[in-house]
Amino acid sequence: MPTLCGITGADLPQNEIDGKDIWNWISGDGSGENPHNYYPFSNSKQFQGVITGDGKWKLHLEHPYRTIDFGGKDGIPGKYKFETIDTSLFDMVHDPYERSNVIAQYPEMAQQLIKWAEAHEEKFYTKVE
Repeated sequence: MPTLCGITGADLPQNEIDGKDIWNWISGDGSGENPHNYYPFSNSKQFQGVITGDGKWKLHLEHPYRTIDFGGKDGIPGKYKFETIDTSLFDMVHDPYERSNVIAQYPEMAQQLIKWAEAHEEKFYTKVE
């Protein structure tokens, strides 16, 4: 949003937001750097984790997700099931399909991403009990 507001000259909203103007970085003019340490991801209702600003590391916080149990056939729909992913770290450069959780091999990176995730969740998500 801050990038679009900057391009169009619109005012930013008064409430706190987590975006930053990245026009100089994405325009390719060479004068900018990515100002984000991380990007959060969610399913819009549930905060699920963060990915580093350079795209190399992705941390999933423990959360349920829907996956296919078996595919459909001959016009009959398949079935889905819910599973839970544990707190997991993925090296997106060497494992873009997120097949190997490397949290045990990179505990310092995991701790940094967990710290960012916890701060982001506390700031932007309301816990419902």
